[in-house]
Amino acid sequence: MAQNPEEVKKVSVFQLYRFAGKTEKVLVVLGVIVSVAVGVCNPLMNVFMGRTLGEFKPDRSSKDVLDEVSDTVLYIVYVGIAALVLSTLTDWTWILAGERLGVNVRKKYLESLLKKEVSWFDLNKPQELPTKIVALISKYQRGIGNKPGKVLTAVALFVASLIVAFLYGWQLALVMLGLSPITFLVAYMAGVTSAMKAQAERQGYAKCGGYAEEALSAIRTVYAFCAEIVEKNKYLAELSSSQGSTIKNSALFGLAIGVTYFSMAILHGLGYFIGSFFIQHEVRNHTFDKAYDCGAIITTLYCSLTSIFYFGTISLQMQSVTEAQIAAHEIYEVIDSVSDQKTNKPTKQIPLDQFKGRIEFHNVTFQYPGKLEVSVLKNFSAVFEAGTMTGICGETGSGKSTIIQLIAVSYTHLTLPTNREV
Repeated sequence: MAQNPEEVKKVSVFQLYRFAGKTEKVLVVLGVIVSVAVGVCNPLMNVFMGRTLGEFKPDRSSKDVLDEVSDTVLYIVYVGIAALVLSTLTDWTWILAGERLGVNVRKKYLESLLKKEVSWFDLNKPQELPTKIVALISKYQRGIGNKPGKVLTAVALFVASLIVAFLYGWQLALVMLGLSPITFLVAYMAGVTSAMKAQAERQGYAKCGGYAEEALSAIRTVYAFCAEIVEKNKYLAELSSSQGSTIKNSALFGLAIGVTYFSMAILHGLGYFIGSFFIQHEVRNHTFDKAYDCGAIITTLYCSLTSIFYFGTISLQMQSVTEAQIAAHEIYEVIDSVSDQKTNKPTKQIPLDQFKGRIEFHNVTFQYPGKLEVSVLKNFSAVFEAGTMTGICGETGSGKSTIIQLIAVSYTHLTLPTNREV
């Protein structure tokens, strides 16, 4: 079930919030602000940590070191409290907005399904709809919940950490960033491959649910023909395909995370080695107009590593958002598709005393929208007089149910491939 990237259709990130009301929009805006604020807290923590370590010098008395460190530690505590409050607000705003928006989309989706005409269900298997609805809405809601907040926090961490790293030591920051392309490449490839496989995985599970729904809805027939093993094998065959897709996806993420942590360990070692080289050879730090010390090295090193790590996690966090974009495309297709089903009251009503009840078919030829090559009715003509009982006999597929559906106007003129007159 592998798919090419060009076959994966999705909506834009802004379109995910298409059905958001005023309350949801306010929550999303607030979530954006606090998510960015959370991302700024980490570089500030690195700055204060570097300042603390920079106070430990052999030419200073223990009292002076204690006084300076005590003040800096208080700043670290304040930043920690701010991070706690902002992180709580981030999850609260995004999750609440996602839940409210998910309810709105569920209502729109169900309302649209109930307005579809019968021909739409001929082209879209009804037995797959329950599983498909649950899968699509779940992926959509997961992608609009706290995942966008995590993406924004990661972006803010990357940008803020990069700025601080270059301010405190651009030479060391430049060396660290030059050693990190493998982390960026692996994370990017993981995100792209996950987006391609998300749609195939979802379609596979929808088909599995369709087989199960079909078998259970006709369980008497399945037992009558001893077809339990056949139905089970059909279900397992499709399930194994979806399972293989999921296993590959999970293995890819495991590999990406493993390579990311491996590269981060290597970067730690190289950073300490290069930092000690700068201190030993008194390399000049142009920001502070003096040689590098321990505080500047630690601040630059940890901000550089933080920016590299969180840049690599952006694509991993974006996986859920990308899956939500793909799911939203399918959801919106159903919501936006125009139905010819007449849901309003008829403009002209026939009084009961004038209603005769005579039904006449005149040269009706009909094919179902999903099987245009097969004519269920061909030049069919018949008259059903009022007050009489008429029996319609024929083998399976001869058009008995079709005649009733045409009388009930289940198929409107716009969906019929050929002319008819009833």
